[in-house]
Amino acid sequence: MKELYKDCLDALRKNRRYLRFSFGGFFIVVLFSMVYVLLMPGEKIRLIKDFVDQLSETLISNTGGKITWYGIFANNIRASFIGGALGAVPYLFLPWFAVAVNGLILGVLPAYLHRTGTSIVKTLVFGILPHGILEIPAVLISFAFGFLICRKITNLVMGKEKSSQFKDAVVSFIKVYALIIVPVLLIAALIEAYVTPVLLRMFG
Repeated sequence: MKELYKDCLDALRKNRRYLRFSFGGFFIVVLFSMVYVLLMPGEKIRLIKDFVDQLSETLISNTGGKITWYGIFANNIRASFIGGALGAVPYLFLPWFAVAVNGLILGVLPAYLHRTGTSIVKTLVFGILPHGILEIPAVLISFAFGFLICRKITNLVMGKEKSSQFKDAVVSFIKVYALIIVPVLLIAALIEAYVTPVLLRMFG
């Protein structure tokens, strides 16, 4: 088991470039979407309300009608894996779409709540940070490996790399996903279900 975790850490170090793409792209989208909503004319804020309402309905639907730790965990596992697996499509680098959507959600939500009278600082510190500090990096790591896989399969199709290099990338993704991403998302789901609501009631 120790060797497997060593392999995971080596894979993360080796692919820092793709981690930078994932994390950097995410925070750029968060910043721009947050600023856009904060500066949006008041009469257009209803459009954001519709987006937030739809997001809430989707979350509740995806968690079986009730927000529980296992519902949150299953939803995040599904989203993170699909985002990474999108890299199997050559040329298109589709994980960018997953990065953009998640960045948009994190940027729009607190900015919208601020526009409707809720403190953006309290929302971020007590509503997002406790679980997000684990959940967000885990999801973005999955997307980063999606970029890696897309690069490898694109090079394979173009005849620039051997199939063994593509297979190595897939194996690295599976190891990191199973040994790092899944456990971290589990802890984040427990925090989101049991700790975050308490903090919001106390300080929100």
